Amino acid sequence: MKKISFILTIAIAVFFASCEKEDVQLDENIIPETFSVEIPQSLSSSTMKSLKNGEEDILQGNDIYEHLRVFIHVGDEAAQIVEEVIKAIRLYGLSEPMSFSYEGDDDSRTKNVVIVADSEYEGTVWNYQMTVTDADSEGNDDGGVAMQIFWNKGTIKGVAIMKPYNIDRNTEDLFAHAMFRIDYSEGLENGYEQEMTVYISGIALPSPLNNPFAMETMKMTAGRNGDVVEVFGNSNHPNAVLF
Repeated sequence: MKKISFILTIAIAVFFASCEKEDVQLDENIIPETFSVEIPQSLSSSTMKSLKNGEEDILQGNDIYEHLRVFIHVGDEAAQIVEEVIKAIRLYGLSEPMSFSYEGDDDSRTKNVVIVADSEYEGTVWNYQMTVTDADSEGNDDGGVAMQIFWNKGTIKGVAIMKPYNIDRNTEDLFAHAMFRIDYSEGLENGYEQEMTVYISGIALPSPLNNPFAMETMKMTAGRNGDVVEVFGNSNHPNAVLF
């Protein structure tokens, strides 16, 4: 019986030691766990009605809500693309500034990652900065930069800038030449438990004959308290004609 008791004691000790080790690793991970506000699918839509031959390009009252849902969807999708990259790198369990390379899951191209501490951006010194580049594009005018993120630990707050084409050469046409910026905070600056502002420029414009109300740039802010989400913003539609 003593032998069995001893084995059980060792097993329990190993179990708790393992749990403590995992907890420490989780706490020491410097990469943010969340960097976007979750928006209910009921508020967004990926589809927009195209004009049929002979149909007038007049914006009807019941179309406004449809455009609003597409606006929210585009902003939300950009935020999700940024967060997916952050979460993928978080899986490495990084606990300190470092540099390494990995192969992109979607385009199989080498990406270089550099993380530094105490980096200044827009007059603010951030705890960390992470830069991800497409290795074979670092000689280009844009330096091959796929994403830069500046953030603080503790109460998460940060800025992420992304060029989707450099993170994935198979990026859909809509975002192939676009640039994203996400400002994210859990600091209650504007009374929200979570808040993000999404900026997008360079969205591909379809033919005005198919969608005269397509947007080229946008700014969207989403704030969340519990289950309540507020969304507002503006966008530029260069081909739109209202009258």
